[in-house]
Amino acid sequence: MPYDISPEDRIAIENLLTEFGWLVDHGRAGEVADLFTEQAVLATPMFTLSGSEAIAKQFSKRAKDDTRISRHIWTNLRLTALAEDRVKAEMIVQTYVATGKPPAKTDGLVVGDSLDIVEKQDGVWRFSERRLVVAFKGGD
Repeated sequence: MPYDISPEDRIAIENLLTEFGWLVDHGRAGEVADLFTEQAVLATPMFTLSGSEAIAKQFSKRAKDDTRISRHIWTNLRLTALAEDRVKAEMIVQTYVATGKPPAKTDGLVVGDSLDIVEKQDGVWRFSERRLVVAFKGGD
């Protein structure tokens, strides 16, 4: 039986995806763990984190690093409802990174796919899985 995604849920999921990048990019990475379920998995080519406590620890370190600049961009969102309260979100992501103070020369660009599972718990959408698969990497 196919499930529908309401316009309100779609907007809430889009806001979740945007909030992740905004928090990391604007010195508030320590708040990122609030966007994940307690048992969430976050996997990138650099690290894999299991559980919201591990995610909080990793991103709290990132929040304290005032020499690292990043900007996260996502596009081409594709949502597939897996259940009433569970959605697969797939999109293309770009991350620009630099070291120093703005305006800084970019150290690199990463382009890939974000393959996410989001779940609605107590009326709030959160990541239960977030996986980054890199397609292009530049600047090394």
